[in-house]
Amino acid sequence: MKLKRLFSTNCLHLYAFSLFQDIPFVQPKLEVQIYQSGNISESPCFNLFEIVNEFICQSRFSRGEIVWMAVHQSRIVAYCWVSFTETEVGEIDRVIKVKNKELYTYDAFTLPDYRGKNLYPYILTYICQYGKEKGYTRALIFVLRENTPSKQGIEKAGFKRFQVIKYSRMFGLSFYRYSPIEGGQEGVIFVPKKWTQISADILVRSKQ
Repeated sequence: MKLKRLFSTNCLHLYAFSLFQDIPFVQPKLEVQIYQSGNISESPCFNLFEIVNEFICQSRFSRGEIVWMAVHQSRIVAYCWVSFTETEVGEIDRVIKVKNKELYTYDAFTLPDYRGKNLYPYILTYICQYGKEKGYTRALIFVLRENTPSKQGIEKAGFKRFQVIKYSRMFGLSFYRYSPIEGGQEGVIFVPKKWTQISADILVRSKQ
């Protein structure tokens, strides 16, 4: 356990989707309805608080974030959050500064019994359609190298990998190796995570 605290490594794959291009058609293998919510009092949230801590949701909504939900028989079976501002990327202990006209998709989750039914890429197509209609130019999403099912879902929704970040932490010091940017994409701005920048999400999780 002590060694895990002293040494840690992650390899993060960065994906992007240009919102100038056509959005792929994805057929879910389950009948669901897609809802979005940016305010608990204005939109139905179904059983969201059974899956995500209510304080985390409130904190995210207060920052202007939106959650997309796949609902089956009046219950959320998959969801994905979208941020338009600075957001912590816990896998590499950094904060992404989301650029103007970009949206950052993160914290996607599908209930175990509903995985493999194309719900994740289906939600992503709705998010991309929203971004296109609102005048955004690029959608971003990041995933760990070993998370093959998520990578398959992301790619099914038309996202392309454009960079890889190798992160290691030893004795409290962080080290990064960035691969060259691919496909003519723009890079992403990451900044150090200061204590004052630690989101309410992390504070809540540390108490659970």
